Formats: sequence, structure tokens, C-alpha cells
Amino acid sequence: MIIETKFNTGEKVVFINGGSIITRKVTQIAYRYGAIYYTFVITKAISMSDRDTEVEMDQRECWGTVKELAEFYEDKQ
Repeated sequence: MIIETKFNTGEKVVFINGGSIITRKVTQIAYRYGAIYYTFVITKAISMSDRDTEVEMDQRECWGTVKELAEFYEDKQ
């Protein structure tokens, strides 16, 4: 089975997290329940006892540019 993704690991992607527009690089890609999910590091750990803060987003909630994100929501209105 071939699974095509919009973005590859290492590519910068725009998404909304916590009400903010964020641009981060894809660190992991997963395929579950018929959908593609991207993992992003939101904040890096400060000490050895901390962990990176990561977020996982559905491919349908990710865009290549802020302009594409704006056009998507513009079309929804």
C-alpha cells in the first residue's frame, strides 16, 4: 500500500495550536485510523530532566503557508 503525504519529515508546516498560528518542522509522520498525522516539537527541553513538548496534528489541519491557511478559512465563510 502506498500512502502519500502532503509534507515530509523536516518540512516546515503551518498549523493552529492553542489559538496561535505556528510554523514548525515535521519530526514524525504516522498513519492511523485511515488518517495521516504529523508530530511537531513545540518547545525544546531546558534540562535533562525535562522533555520536549510535542503536538500531533491531523494532515487536514496543516498547510504549507500562512496564506494557504487563511484561504482555507476564507473559503469556509
